[in-house]
Amino acid sequence: MFLAYCDECEGRFLLPANHVVAVHNLESGVIAVELTCYEGHHVLVLSGNDVGTSAKNLLVGLPPYGRDRQMP
Repeated sequence: MFLAYCDECEGRFLLPANHVVAVHNLESGVIAVELTCYEGHHVLVLSGNDVGTSAKNLLVGLPPYGRDRQMP
């Protein structure tokens, strides 16, 4: 399960694994998980041990959805 925030729905959702579209291993300790919310909007969740403010710079080349939104 993934806790994700959808900008378009303006809400947080607990999403099961079948909502995962793709997983990107950005660098050691940082993983980007692309999901869809229950309405089908794309959401990007950063995970891993080294996720921090600099992790946003690693998203170059990934689809634009979710990049500018931090989890509340």
